[in-house]
Amino acid sequence: MAQQYDIGDMVRCSVIFKDLNDAVIDPTTITLKIKLPNATVLEYVYLTEAGLIKDSVGNYHYDFLITMDGMHIFKWIGTGNVYAVEESSFFVNPTKF
Repeated sequence: MAQQYDIGDMVRCSVIFKDLNDAVIDPTTITLKIKLPNATVLEYVYLTEAGLIKDSVGNYHYDFLITMDGMHIFKWIGTGNVYAVEESSFFVNPTKF
């Protein structure tokens, strides 16, 4: 079951990229896509989007401010040094007033 949040919460979307030997590695390019409940897809590219942060080798995060209710799906895409896709989701409760 997806994690649940409320409108106005900040959600940390994070990823750890690893190679085929399970070693942590930095991809050449990193993209984060977030699909909103209304089917809009937001795209953030590392070194282009200031909010997409490298914490350490292979470890990245983006803090996302929730503005609408419903299911949100996020996907990390790494290419180059390592090709990897990591997908997850979270649910935002409808506001009660």
